[in-house]
Amino acid sequence: MHILSMKNLDSVGWWEFRRVTYNLILVPFLAGSLWLGAFLVSQTSLRNMPVEPLGLVFMAGIFLGLANVAYTIGWLTEILWSNGETDLTRPYRWRMWILGTVLSVVLAWLPAALGILIFLLHQFH
Repeated sequence: MHILSMKNLDSVGWWEFRRVTYNLILVPFLAGSLWLGAFLVSQTSLRNMPVEPLGLVFMAGIFLGLANVAYTIGWLTEILWSNGETDLTRPYRWRMWILGTVLSVVLAWLPAALGILIFLLHQFH
């Protein structure tokens, strides 16, 4: 199997064409999650803990970088799974793209979930 065959380039092109859309979906969810998580924690007794805004931006950048590495695994997995015969996997691309995007959004909401958990724990403490 040659990874740069024309069939494989078709798969790579399909995934890469949608990378911008993936990021346009992910960035607002991540920003909202970070904001909500930081806001909720600021409403607890932990509000005096120093939170560096640039640290949040740095963490968002790390998350987006890792999310895009994982995105690349999408087309790599397709090529390896199909053994280079990407015609076999073409019908599943949209489903895998949607599943991966939803999973990324769920992971992007982890800071908000942590903020909610901390907020609730401090409310009943």
